[in-house]
Amino acid sequence: MKSTLIKVALAALLALAVFGAGACKGHVEKNAEGETTSVGVKTDPAATEAVKEAGEKAADAAHEAGQDIKEGAEQAGAAIEKGAEEATQATDDAAITAKVKSMLLADPEVGGLKIEVDTTNGKVTLTGSAESSYQKREAGKLASHTEGVRDVSNLIVVVPKGSKG
Repeated sequence: MKSTLIKVALAALLALAVFGAGACKGHVEKNAEGETTSVGVKTDPAATEAVKEAGEKAADAAHEAGQDIKEGAEQAGAAIEKGAEEATQATDDAAITAKVKSMLLADPEVGGLKIEVDTTNGKVTLTGSAESSYQKREAGKLASHTEGVRDVSNLIVVVPKGSKG
């Protein structure tokens, strides 16, 4: 599409140059004594019209190419914005994961070493094991009260101390 527009624009410019130069005829007026009184250029009306049409085609092609460039720039801008949003969300998710994991490790009753934390778009998923349902509930509460957490999926499995799990 763009190469076609470029070809049309080049053809129009070439027509301008060829018809424009070929349609011009030098004109010199002299008085009765043979002295030059005016110098001008006369153009062929058909050639003038052809040059005008070629110029209009070139302008249209340039406008269309400009629109294509504008649309491409808008699409690129939207893609950059989306990428920035995704990068920001990934950074936010990593920060949430770190905060939740820190809170679990800092709580002596939960024992966060056996609990994995994963965050996607603010949704925290807890997996791993706890020795009691109380520890499982507390881990879920700690996660849900962490800034930035939108939802918690508590998949922790209770494995009582001393049992083989």
